[in-house]
Amino acid sequence: MDWLETQSNYLALHIGDATFLICQIIKAFETQLDPRQFARVHRRAMVSLYNIQDLKPRINGDAELRLRTGQVVRVSRSY
Repeated sequence: MDWLETQSNYLALHIGDATFLICQIIKAFETQLDPRQFARVHRRAMVSLYNIQDLKPRINGDAELRLRTGQVVRVSRSY
């Protein structure tokens, strides 16, 4: 799994070019993942630490995380 995001009452698991929806809240799913491999970066997103390419700070204190797949994920300053 490269990253995941909330979508209403579902979680969208992004694995390569595929996206899978599961009916679970992010907080419950987070407890099932190894914290050495996955990190919560926003209230709506988690990423695989192995797939991070770079991190660019934004003016407002947040950041943008670029994954090896090219996907950009917002990082909240509170995470």
